[in-house]
Amino acid sequence: MNFFGNLELETSIDNNSVESARATGDIVFKLIDRSNNKEIDFFKLTGNVTTPVNNDFIAYNKSDNVILDKNTTIIDSRFGGNQ
Repeated sequence: MNFFGNLELETSIDNNSVESARATGDIVFKLIDRSNNKEIDFFKLTGNVTTPVNNDFIAYNKSDNVILDKNTTIIDSRFGGNQ
């Protein structure tokens, strides 16, 4: 079974001495056994962008059976500019 998702976070401020902005987001995919309501597999992508503070991050967590295809998976953690 294949899953596809996209998480884009963006902030913008005009004056970093008096303004701040924050964007956060999560994408979660879970495979649940409906007969007993137990989680079989999962994937979670989490991101945070904070302006002007530099607390930016992107991270993921997954179960052992989830495989990321290196040919199609892009986790871009380049932060910068005014975002």
